[in-house]
Amino acid sequence: ELDVVPKLIKCIAKGDDETGIATLNFVRDLSANNESARRQCIDSGILPIVCGKLNAQDESIQLAACQCLHKLSRSIRALKMHVSTTSEVLDVLMEVAQRNVQSDLSVHITAILANFCSEPNSLREALVQKGVLEMFLGVFRSPNLPLRLKCTALLGISALAYVSTGEIKKKISSYITLADIQDLLQQDSAHGYPDNEILENTLILIRNMSHNFGPASSPLREHWDLEWILGKCLEIARERVADPSIVVQCLYIAVNAASGRKQEKDAVIESGWHEEIPHLLRSQCDEIREATMWLLQNLIAAPHFLPILEELSVDRVLESLDTHPNMYIRDRANIVLEEMKKAGGDFSFGGRAAGAGGRREAGGAGGAAAPGERAASRGRYRPEDWREDDVLNDELW
Repeated sequence: ELDVVPKLIKCIAKGDDETGIATLNFVRDLSANNESARRQCIDSGILPIVCGKLNAQDESIQLAACQCLHKLSRSIRALKMHVSTTSEVLDVLMEVAQRNVQSDLSVHITAILANFCSEPNSLREALVQKGVLEMFLGVFRSPNLPLRLKCTALLGISALAYVSTGEIKKKISSYITLADIQDLLQQDSAHGYPDNEILENTLILIRNMSHNFGPASSPLREHWDLEWILGKCLEIARERVADPSIVVQCLYIAVNAASGRKQEKDAVIESGWHEEIPHLLRSQCDEIREATMWLLQNLIAAPHFLPILEELSVDRVLESLDTHPNMYIRDRANIVLEEMKKAGGDFSFGGRAAGAGGRREAGGAGGAAAPGERAASRGRYRPEDWREDDVLNDELW
């Protein structure tokens, strides 16, 4: 409100080293959790000024600039509005990243580039053309780099796998093998680095690579072992039941697989995921409940799955959500119940009227979009005219 950003830019550009570092740290803290502040800084032309400090002689200035850019790079929408300016910044970032791969700056630079790649847009396309995927993969494969840097590179690879082309996915799966995936999912904290971060980044990568199990080839089918991954994800979900973020990622890998053809749906069922559905629906975490209902909705389309649902009394668990305080969860449960009934299952539904809870919009009355519905309403389908590719296939990174 006081329009201080131009003054901050002047302090960074023309102030002495101590003033510059202090100002960069101030902008970093200002931008940390404030999208409005990030946007105002970017709109005021701060990016090239901060980026220029990456080539300073003083390593303290370089680090302060890196940390500042790291926070600013979270504002993808604002960055897209300044594509021409940002393109110059990308060149500098790529040059610094390749020059300082062994330095303390590398983790921050890699994280900044991962943020730039987090959404499909012209910025990500420009970075792909500049070789950012090859850079991420090279960092990941290098045996001599610190685990923290590899973990950040894995995040960047995961970002590029989100709603990506078959060519990119093929390149990723040729560099990251099934053996790598098995090692990452089974690693422990012996390296002294929180294993949860590596585990979650690996699960995000699998989740994004598992998008689109339709007629097109899938890395999980051709290069990795879908059955092993589904079984391992279920094992992880059971072990990490107290960590909702991990369980949700595991669930959405199963959701994506269940969006495929009979072969993939059978793999989900044979791995044992169906046995956990009643327990997951009773979770205290709404994200877990929501993901479980998407899994159910994708599996309902397989007629041979209905008797399994009957044996598990899934309809009764869904009915119990009718009084859930979250309106979106209530609506999702009602929609899934109706779809189960229309699919031909022999469910009691506790005397529920045929049209009860029949809100069709995946977002429910609250208007929230279902995961993966940024570009298309994949979750909205009718079993009576179901096609094998007309199911929710989660795309969110």
